[in-house]
Amino acid sequence: MRSLIGGLIAVGVVCTPTLTAQMQFSFDGPAIARKLVQQLALQPGEKVLSVAHPGMFEALLPHIRYEVMKAGGIDLGVIDVLAEPISAAWDPAIVQKGAVAAREHYRAMLRDVDAAIMMPGAVPAHPVYAAMQDWLKAGHGRTVHFHWVENGSAYVLPGQPLPARHQIDALY
Repeated sequence: MRSLIGGLIAVGVVCTPTLTAQMQFSFDGPAIARKLVQQLALQPGEKVLSVAHPGMFEALLPHIRYEVMKAGGIDLGVIDVLAEPISAAWDPAIVQKGAVAAREHYRAMLRDVDAAIMMPGAVPAHPVYAAMQDWLKAGHGRTVHFHWVENGSAYVLPGQPLPARHQIDALY
């Protein structure tokens, strides 16, 4: 019994520094949102939409929406893209057909949007993102978008591999 207690104490002493040495990084949501909305240079009454991937940076979205309102913009809310990867049980042809139809409808739906914030994980292959890009190419609106690592949003340069995710998070 005595050696068991001694062993537990030794484990506690060895593990404690490891647990307390792990750094926790957190994003300053209000500051990031302020910067994003500043980049949009909103004019009073301009309509702003956010496009997001479910489960990615969700905690930042309310801060962005608030900053849009604070800047005098009209918050149109958030449109989520279809989460990926899609279910293996789904027929990819059906998803692709749906995406083509959705893009056409989004074009009409977004015609009065002045600005959009494209969140990490949302990429040009998603219908709402593609429709917003179509609108931009036609000379309307503007966007701020992330090039994080989710969903192929960041591209590796030859000879320059992406740093580890925890290094990216710590830097930004």
